[in-house]
Amino acid sequence: MAKFYSSSNVYNFDWDQVSAIYWKKYPNPYSPHVLTEDVIERSVVVDRKLITTRLLKKTNKLPRWGEKVSSAYIVEESIVDPVNKKLTTYTRNITLTKWLLLEEKCEYYPCSQNSNWTICKRYAWISSSMFGLAPALKAFGYERFKSNASKVKIVLTNIYN
Repeated sequence: MAKFYSSSNVYNFDWDQVSAIYWKKYPNPYSPHVLTEDVIERSVVVDRKLITTRLLKKTNKLPRWGEKVSSAYIVEESIVDPVNKKLTTYTRNITLTKWLLLEEKCEYYPCSQNSNWTICKRYAWISSSMFGLAPALKAFGYERFKSNASKVKIVLTNIYN
């Protein structure tokens, strides 16, 4: 069974700003763990939604037991709906999935109480299929994800300013 994480954040930027900042997310000096970012596919579908698939190569400092693993590849799929002002992203690692599989969904949309703010709902599922180590790996992945998720607002603010 996967560990589940969810959070909801309010960003003090309107949706247009947040959706523009999103494309400046990588590379940036506040995220040196992202080594490369490549657009694999991008298209605009009939209902004017922009659909993008990117491949990211990331690294993170690991505990001693994981030091031999230096990086992982991540697929990020995004759907930008400018008509309904909604940005949805799906992210998952495609390497080291037996050790730790992290799947994330984020939804960005205008705040109903203040149109100058944007809500981000974040969901993550962390799983492992390593016999005997899965509980520890899932706990590690959950805590790392939770820590990194708390830094997103700071990074967005720094990129925008």
